[in-house]
Amino acid sequence: MARPREISVTAVRDAALDVFREHGYERTSMHDLAEHTGAGNGSIYAAFGSKRGLFLAALEAYCGGRITLTTDALAGEDGAREAVRRYLLRIADDCTGDPRRLGCLMVRSLAELADRDTEVVGICRRTLDVMEERIAARIGTGTGAGTLAREILLFSQALIQAGATATSRRELRESANAYVDRLVLA
Repeated sequence: MARPREISVTAVRDAALDVFREHGYERTSMHDLAEHTGAGNGSIYAAFGSKRGLFLAALEAYCGGRITLTTDALAGEDGAREAVRRYLLRIADDCTGDPRRLGCLMVRSLAELADRDTEVVGICRRTLDVMEERIAARIGTGTGAGTLAREILLFSQALIQAGATATSRRELRESANAYVDRLVLA
């Protein structure tokens, strides 16, 4: 039996992330993953245990990136309104930055697997909870901050969906700005 060659687990995970974003979990084969990552099946199994193990690692990494994007976009000394604007504009830019418009791995994974994979649902729920908490902390602790943070997060998900349908960057940014201008924030 051939020995699995040494691979960069991070590089394989990141390359697989793109394949899963493009094709989803079910439509991605081990052959697709081996071809796209440059790692053989044996190396993938040795590092991740299974296709599902690689998928979960890719999903976790993607979700960590979403939390980082949220945290970074909300950082700054300016007021809450401009922080939320920066966050939503970053989402709009992120959605349109890839010409392939692959969309959000969380949204795709939930649409495909939510009815039968509680682990995927849990990973996505925890990610959205953290993002909502970061938004709530940035906009303040007053009454209704949690509800408003949830609304802002939901609006960001709408931007992501619109971005996957080839809505232009300009249109997404205009929508984000119009939404923020209507918010009651400092």
